[in-house]
Amino acid sequence: MANKNACPVCGQIDQAQNVPAILIQGTSSGVYAGPTSGLTMSGGKLGTSFGTAFVAGTSRTELARVLTPRAKPKEEKIQSAPAILLVIVGSILITVGSCSMGNSNGPGGVLLALGFILAVIGLGIGYTEQSSKKDEYQKRNAEALAAWEKEMEIYNRLYYCFRDNICYDPETGEFRPLMQTWQLMQK
Repeated sequence: MANKNACPVCGQIDQAQNVPAILIQGTSSGVYAGPTSGLTMSGGKLGTSFGTAFVAGTSRTELARVLTPRAKPKEEKIQSAPAILLVIVGSILITVGSCSMGNSNGPGGVLLALGFILAVIGLGIGYTEQSSKKDEYQKRNAEALAAWEKEMEIYNRLYYCFRDNICYDPETGEFRPLMQTWQLMQK
């Protein structure tokens, strides 16, 4: 009886492995913390130095790197450049106006008032854009997340055959060369 996860090219399973398992096995993380020492040269004289080091990192095999899935999409936030700019400029004017309020001939009061007006206008524009685009952004974020979840569903069932250098979906029988694995997830 044939194995349902067998490679569609060679028909064997002995050189095939689940893609997420390859990613896990091909990824390692480590931390080194401890004393260090070294030689130094200064003014023609040789000396020693001592200290401590902390190094952390992750490494991946080339195969694991190629088979790493696309990251989960970040939620897109509504940002209004004009609103942000008005709030920043307003805040600067409020700060400058507050600092110059002690000078009776200075423009402190005008700058303070202008800063508050600009900041309030900026906040109003930001609130209006938040309200008007909220549904649009929620829909786009939901669509992006749903597409990613579908890709991950397919990704989690993919296999790689070391003998034939292909990735395949045992459920559909589709296969692609290693460097075109992403095409299997585009449904």
